[in-house]
Amino acid sequence: MPYCTGDLHLGDKIQDYGDGVVVEHKGRVNATTALEGMAEAFPDAEEVVVVGFSAGSAGAPLYGGLAHDLLPDAEISVLADASGAYPGDELITSAIGGLWGIFDDLPEWPESAGQPQSAWSLPGLFVQSGRHVPGIRFATIDTAEDRVQRDFTELIGFGSTPLLELIDTNAAFVAASGIDVSTWVGPGRQHVSTADDDVLYGSEVDGTALVDWVRDFLAGDEVPDVRCADCS
Repeated sequence: MPYCTGDLHLGDKIQDYGDGVVVEHKGRVNATTALEGMAEAFPDAEEVVVVGFSAGSAGAPLYGGLAHDLLPDAEISVLADASGAYPGDELITSAIGGLWGIFDDLPEWPESAGQPQSAWSLPGLFVQSGRHVPGIRFATIDTAEDRVQRDFTELIGFGSTPLLELIDTNAAFVAASGIDVSTWVGPGRQHVSTADDDVLYGSEVDGTALVDWVRDFLAGDEVPDVRCADCS
């Protein structure tokens, strides 16, 4: 899905920000339309892989759960590349989610009944989909000083917190919620690692090549959590 709605593929609201700035946050509409088209074209799919880059990776866990709703017999895997540092802060989640209309059409999953809006934070999406779809497989890819995630975390007031700390905090939250996510954290400032052939095929941490790690994950194998020791 192309990205033009400024809402991480999650919104459904026309928002007037004043001074003539009106944004159609319709990412959820666009993405669910594409998802429904996929399910209609491939109704007998046995495996579905949801891959998201950058803004697309933020909403990827949600679309893994929604893919299951459309194709309940398929095995679902989600690979989210370059959004692991965005915090699940309650105030930020509620404020931005309200502006974009994220909470106006949440999935009616029984496992999520009665939960507050803040439960649908970006790291919370892994938890919500993981509880809804037992057996769904998640993997995340980040770099320790991702230049784009650094810029955005500064804009929302987390500029003084090391990016690695934000990544680790989110991973710990998801794990503590009982959801298994395989994580890759490489060194450097690269934003999105799997869409660039040189990075995908050239990245290695402690003897593990990124392309091999991704291949094994998509093949259904257990993959280790990989984290750079020297992340500069």
